[in-house]
Amino acid sequence: MKVKTKKQNLNLLAKSIILACIGVPALAVSAEEDEIEKIVVTSTKRATSIMQVPYNVSATSAEALEKKGIVDFSKLAQSVPGLAYTDTGGRDSGINSGLIIRGLNTSSSGFTDLATVAAPTVSVYVDETPLFYNVILKDIERVEVLRGPQGTLYGSGSLGGTLRYISKKPNVDETEFEFHSRGSQTDGAGGINSDTHLVLNLPLNDDMAVRAVGGYIKRAGFIDANRLFAYDDNNQPIAADPSDPNSPNKEYAVKDSNDETIKHLKLSWRWFINDDVNITASHQIQRDEFGDRQVANDQHSDGGDYISLQRIRENSARELSLSSLEVEADLGFATLTSATSHFESESDLSGDQSAEYYNKGYWADYYYNGFPRESIIGQYDKDVETFSQEVRLSSNGNEAFSWIVGAFYSKQELDVSNEDFHRGFYNWHDDNNGYFAEQVRLLNDLGEKNDLFYASYQQVEATDKALFGELSYQINEKWQVTGGARFFRTTFANSIENRSPLFGAWNSDDGVDPRGVYGGDNSSAISDHIFKLNTSYDVSDDVMAYVTLAEGFRNGGSNGIPTSGPWGEPEALVDYTNDTALSLEIGAKGYALDRKLRFNVAAYRIDWDDVILTTSSPNGGFTILTNGKTASSQGIELEGHFTITDDFSVTAGYAYTDATLTADFSTDGINGIDGDKLPGVPENMMTLALNYFQYINDIEVSYHLNGSFTDKVTTAFSTDTENFTHVDSYSMLNASVFIKLNDNLSINIFADNITNERAPTNTRGGKFATLDPTKRDLYSYVARPFTVGLGFKYSY
Repeated sequence: MKVKTKKQNLNLLAKSIILACIGVPALAVSAEEDEIEKIVVTSTKRATSIMQVPYNVSATSAEALEKKGIVDFSKLAQSVPGLAYTDTGGRDSGINSGLIIRGLNTSSSGFTDLATVAAPTVSVYVDETPLFYNVILKDIERVEVLRGPQGTLYGSGSLGGTLRYISKKPNVDETEFEFHSRGSQTDGAGGINSDTHLVLNLPLNDDMAVRAVGGYIKRAGFIDANRLFAYDDNNQPIAADPSDPNSPNKEYAVKDSNDETIKHLKLSWRWFINDDVNITASHQIQRDEFGDRQVANDQHSDGGDYISLQRIRENSARELSLSSLEVEADLGFATLTSATSHFESESDLSGDQSAEYYNKGYWADYYYNGFPRESIIGQYDKDVETFSQEVRLSSNGNEAFSWIVGAFYSKQELDVSNEDFHRGFYNWHDDNNGYFAEQVRLLNDLGEKNDLFYASYQQVEATDKALFGELSYQINEKWQVTGGARFFRTTFANSIENRSPLFGAWNSDDGVDPRGVYGGDNSSAISDHIFKLNTSYDVSDDVMAYVTLAEGFRNGGSNGIPTSGPWGEPEALVDYTNDTALSLEIGAKGYALDRKLRFNVAAYRIDWDDVILTTSSPNGGFTILTNGKTASSQGIELEGHFTITDDFSVTAGYAYTDATLTADFSTDGINGIDGDKLPGVPENMMTLALNYFQYINDIEVSYHLNGSFTDKVTTAFSTDTENFTHVDSYSMLNASVFIKLNDNLSINIFADNITNERAPTNTRGGKFATLDPTKRDLYSYVARPFTVGLGFKYSY
């Protein structure tokens, strides 16, 4: 009854909002966005008009972010052509980035709680700092999306492209205060979504200012976990029938279990020492608390579109901090920039690993061994600490030659603890004199953790040193040529201690340790270089054509696997090398139809060599990284903005991607055949936005309606892979009305996923139902359902 009433009220509100959004002669944002050529980007690591950058780059301004209601990756991807994002909800967004540009991807986002040391194929920068975390889009000056390999300037991880978040800096010219608040209701959710933050900019004197941004976000859950297992205060499973030792688990339900809470704060300080030198220092923290995974089991008789059948609560918590110091000095002939940063992240989460054990055939063998309350609980902790330093010098002036040279250093330390527990298993064997009873009693005498089945403790230290540069020559007023290179050296040390305590001394490296300890300690060093060539020609005053040949790469490293003992692996699997992508891009950008049409068109071909894959080792089944063979991606990208009148415009984008393997390969855990589609890559993606601006009694009103289409994808290379399945295509439709009442107060009315489409963003493979015909462990990540809300902003 509650749900029915809630949906009726929501539908009434939805109709009102949608009518407000589309009941006008036409739709969208102000004509100010027609002045996009005035947007200055720093994707080339020097300030340049976006229309003069000789490759495919998109930028979304602060004004556009606000008016379109873009507050996270998901909404951003729906407005940027060719930016694929697998929306796995808050809990899993910090484990896998989910970002794909130009089809370079080998893994299925989600379905794992294990930390990976492999760099993503899309690098993410927050100002000058290379990192990835679930960025909160507050007080952002602009977002830049750089398509194609960016290795010379942005280093490891920029195979497919780079995403850059540029923050607003302290302003010495005026005091600023902003109060933002949004409230919304999601269909099927029992609570209200809220998002509130404050911005304060305070000049201290004529050359110094501070800026503070802080806020609180609460997203109501919409997934109901209906069959959770109950545990007592000692983490022991509660039997449905306490009088029967072989009784299954007692179960209970939690409504709206995938709720999210985020707290964030950023403090920054800027000092203009003189006309030529300025310093910006900042420190930001973010604390996240997430409920269960954003998944639903729609193939099980007890499941539904937004019902989860996970056995345990899969909560997660993260705490992030980022400190940075940027120094910029105008030396006359060149500008010197120094960027220093220190990043720390601590995260812990719980995961239901039952299906992983069940579908490896262990259910009736060692791991369950007749125990009637079968569930494996994973407890995972991950600590990351990264220091990075970049110094670069870029030429000033309008000389025929322009250049940029720089040096980069980073050091990352990763400490990961993965522990899988079968709660109640030890006591059950002890009480019933089961197969493992003797070993369980020995482990208890040694003080080992109760019910521990498997543990992995990993420590990684990686360093990256690089020299890079680009040189441009303006041959004449219309034609320029640029060449660039990056020379780098990486060192990588990986140490892992594994434990399988139930197998005791037999499982240990030394054959003696009763705790079943084994592992490996390996290191590697790699030196390499990449290059870039680019040329552009101004076909006319309004059109530029360009050609780019560029490389991107991801650092290689070592696996901390044993090479001797009962689980010894082949020496050939210890190290893996860099993978590289060589891209040829031909494109054009500019204006047509008396400058009413702004366009950007590009065609590309990328050849990807020594593809880094996540797989399993042949003897111990350890998660490792290894090199596959080759793949390619080719496609076209079209983007246009048509100004129909001074107040009405249409923006459209299309991306076609054909990404496949180009050679067979086989590992213990993954097989691929020449021609297999790369996982997670939509062949077609489209965006369409209608924008309308008007004054109503001196009140500024902007209307925006945007739709996006994401084509179907596969989740793995071939049908033989455990996690292979097809994910259907889906479309999203959003609308907003931005009303600026006066210079101080504005209102934003918005509706997301207007059609209330159940959009599966990823789906677990069918082989997870091989041994369980009920399909309890087949679930899909789903996007947030229809959400409608109201926001306002007060500023002075």
